[in-house]
Amino acid sequence: MSVEAAPGELTSGPPRWREVFAGGRLPLTIGLIIVEFLAGIQSLVVTATMPRVLAELHGIEFYGWVFSAYSLAGLAAIPRAGHNADLHGPFRPFAEGLVMFGAGTLLCGIAPSMLTLALVRVLQGYGGATLNTVAYGAVAKAYPEHLRPRVVALLTLVWVVSGLIGPAYGAALAVAAGWRWAFLSVFPLVVLSWVLISRPLREMKGAAGKPPPRIPTRWPLQLALGTAVALGGLSASSLVVAVPLVVAGLALAAPALLHVLPSGTLRVRRGFPATVAAAFLANLAFFAADSFVPLMLTGVRGTSVLGASIAVTLVTLGWSAGSWWQSRVMSAGRVTRLVGWGSLLMAAGIAGTAAALAGLPLGIAYASWVLAGVGMGVAYSTIFVASLEGAGAGNETTVVAARFVSGRMGIALGSGLGGACVAIATGLHAGLAAGLWGIFGMAVVASLVTAAVAGRVGSSSRGSVSGAVR
Repeated sequence: MSVEAAPGELTSGPPRWREVFAGGRLPLTIGLIIVEFLAGIQSLVVTATMPRVLAELHGIEFYGWVFSAYSLAGLAAIPRAGHNADLHGPFRPFAEGLVMFGAGTLLCGIAPSMLTLALVRVLQGYGGATLNTVAYGAVAKAYPEHLRPRVVALLTLVWVVSGLIGPAYGAALAVAAGWRWAFLSVFPLVVLSWVLISRPLREMKGAAGKPPPRIPTRWPLQLALGTAVALGGLSASSLVVAVPLVVAGLALAAPALLHVLPSGTLRVRRGFPATVAAAFLANLAFFAADSFVPLMLTGVRGTSVLGASIAVTLVTLGWSAGSWWQSRVMSAGRVTRLVGWGSLLMAAGIAGTAAALAGLPLGIAYASWVLAGVGMGVAYSTIFVASLEGAGAGNETTVVAARFVSGRMGIALGSGLGGACVAIATGLHAGLAAGLWGIFGMAVVASLVTAAVAGRVGSSSRGSVSGAVR
């Protein structure tokens, strides 16, 4: 199903919000909102409650793995979900993803150790990445180009509600009933999302002509495995263990990366390859910091879990505000400026947040973290909309998948390298603050590099969606 513009809809200039729900798009739009709300609640609840999880389960060496395992699983899920959604239609991969996400969520709620929690997050992450890919692929399939910035902004604004409810809800539930209920109580949303979105997705058909390009299953799996092995090596306390693991992980991940990413990505070739590279860098920068801000506030500054959850809420509001503003000013000629300035705002915000490690007032950290969220909202939404320019009929979800693979890789490496910084600092008895300085420094550098490559994003010149990087 491809829903065309209804008679009388605007096709130029900023579209009206009601157009997103017009022309038979109402059920799909509401369903996408529920799926995004589910993803937002899950992510924000986990981020806000992890300090309490650590206090009960211990195992700080696996803290970063709880985040990176979720993202690494997505590396294997996203290309397969994108191909199947274009080939057979989005309903089948959506159903598979929902079952895996639901099962993973239940297992997270009964995990007996931090290591077990990290392992079952793989199942949850595989399902979550599948849902996310199919949902945003549906945006490309079902909405005309002039409406896509509005739809992306609407889905991002759903994070406002998630940001207002999720962190405080998760923190309060963790204190009152235990952190396990922060996972288990999300499960009803899995059922609700099925009720609302399954029918519109079932009506969308697969490719009628030439099948979309397919990445062999081997390469995404090898990329996820190689990245996990390398990150495990970086977190090891012994060089005898660390060096072989890092070398083996890089040997597995490097050739897989060349097959999974679009041609020209590693050289940041102008157009779609540079857009994919920018998605990787922006996600690495933001989520490296995002995963550890609550730990910094509770472990270094001594705030409560509820106080840390406020930071999660504020950055979500900042992200949503940035995305909303971006949807009003987005145009082809502004892509590079929006990505560039958004990335610079993110760098400044992360640096200001890190100042809390030096003893500066927490008010500065909270305000700076909002600024980082605004910058990420502007940059992320612009990068996503620019990536949709590479989508042809029947190829939409495959293009979205290529963009999401790089984004997930950035999230996995950001949180994984952050976890390695904490593990190394702990192993050297340097203290938690030392590891956090390394994390925030890495995030600032990645933000600045994103700004540096912004000039290559959004050109009409594109590389192929899949194939070896040349």
